[in-house]
Amino acid sequence: MTKNTPSHWVSRVSEITSEDIFIRGYPMRSLVGELPFSAISFLLVRGRLPTPGEAKMMDVILSSILDYALQKSGTIAARSVVSVNPRMTAGLAAGMLGAGEYAVSPEDTGRFIADSIRAWKA
Repeated sequence: MTKNTPSHWVSRVSEITSEDIFIRGYPMRSLVGELPFSAISFLLVRGRLPTPGEAKMMDVILSSILDYALQKSGTIAARSVVSVNPRMTAGLAAGMLGAGEYAVSPEDTGRFIADSIRAWKA
């Protein structure tokens, strides 16, 4: 390895220093406990903090994909991946990639979200 070759990946998504962990430039210690998981997830994916409407929608989406059974195919896939790669993102990706036409219907999900928003506003 030469002097100019970094010993780690360089990314705009996150940075780890001896003082802190940064997510999209924000110190992790300023995010945890101050923002909900959904807002930090949005920041991670989109590179900016969500608007109030986007934050509300992200909460709805994350709540609507909660699995009620531990033996669904997505759960099994996620648990298998996490058993060898304990990062949450790996498990989440495996579970989401396991969703198919018959596992998660976009139409049904959209209807559920719309119904949930109507119920929440009522």
